[in-house]
Amino acid sequence: MTKYKVAIATWYNYKNYGTALQAGAMTNCISKLGGDAFMLAYEPKGTLINTTPLAFASFIKRCTKRLFGRRTSLYLSAERDELFDFYLKERVNETAECRTFPELRSMSEGFDAILCGSDQIWNTDITRGINKGFFLDFKTNGKKISYAASMGIPRLEEKYEKDFVNAVENIDCVSVREDTLKEYINSLTDKEVEKVVDPTLLLEKEDYNDLLKENMIDGKYLLIYALGPDERLTKIAEQKAAEKNLKIVELNDFKLKEYFCEQVSNAGPEEFLTLIKNAEVVVTNSFHGTVFSLLYNKPFYTIKVNEYIDARAENLLTELGLESRLVDIGEECNWDMNFNDIQSRMDIYVKKSLPYFILGPFFMVVEACGEFILPFLNKDIIDNGAAKADVDY
Repeated sequence: MTKYKVAIATWYNYKNYGTALQAGAMTNCISKLGGDAFMLAYEPKGTLINTTPLAFASFIKRCTKRLFGRRTSLYLSAERDELFDFYLKERVNETAECRTFPELRSMSEGFDAILCGSDQIWNTDITRGINKGFFLDFKTNGKKISYAASMGIPRLEEKYEKDFVNAVENIDCVSVREDTLKEYINSLTDKEVEKVVDPTLLLEKEDYNDLLKENMIDGKYLLIYALGPDERLTKIAEQKAAEKNLKIVELNDFKLKEYFCEQVSNAGPEEFLTLIKNAEVVVTNSFHGTVFSLLYNKPFYTIKVNEYIDARAENLLTELGLESRLVDIGEECNWDMNFNDIQSRMDIYVKKSLPYFILGPFFMVVEACGEFILPFLNKDIIDNGAAKADVDY
């Protein structure tokens, strides 16, 4: 049987756990559906900021405080970079590099479908305006799909809205990750938009088990995973660790000679999963820190940052009835979590996306080729998807 080729336009090659794991999850999902997935190695020259101004400012503040305030030295881990490179090489198929929009358009030829997402690929603060590549705003014979695309900001500057609307309307199937983005698009256009789960949630924890490594930490521990410096997070972690007599381990992309707890700075995506799976509890301000704590049934506390950064985690936790896990200093949250009940709600939440992921994009792919969808899909996926999604195939 001929396999269908799907190209994916997103950023995936940055040393961020969520970024790498969502790329691997999307590839895995498409493979389970019987397709061949390829990441478009699109890194637009001079038009992409690797991080937001807020995150950059936060990093500088953190470095200054820790380097000069504590007279410590900071270094980044080359081993960490190598582990990320290894993960992507093993888990993701890449096209040849394309650095310009014409190169991207040319590289996209020959695919049955082209998908953009997930992650904040529509965040104009990062892409310095509307980047047409991440909207698939070019002519192609393949169907154009967005899956769990995110914008990361509540609305665009007015000067970008016209181009944004034109780009979105040229996508055949549109889905986004947050309610706020769906509502924003609906306020600008009549285009039908679905809200779907992050691709990491389309897989179950068993799908990640072959990524697990031998744990690098001995004994029982509380894991801190923070996107930036946050003294509130540290205080909550110290309080919760003391309650259960746990040592504290912090996962960082840097390491300090002097610090209040054990540090891990040489972890790639696989080690990240291993650290969460073996922790007694997780304290984080990261969306994907929250996601994998849920998948591995770990008690967790997601610390508030601001309304924009919190939106993803808040959407997820609200769907699961876990709003109380999004906390700040002084807000009480107990240890007890009924993971059987949580898993039931998670299944209901995820199944809302399965009809879109299975019947939406891929129906369009095979329909475009004049074939019916059933020969394209693996029978186990059809059976499982039908059971979870209550869909008649």
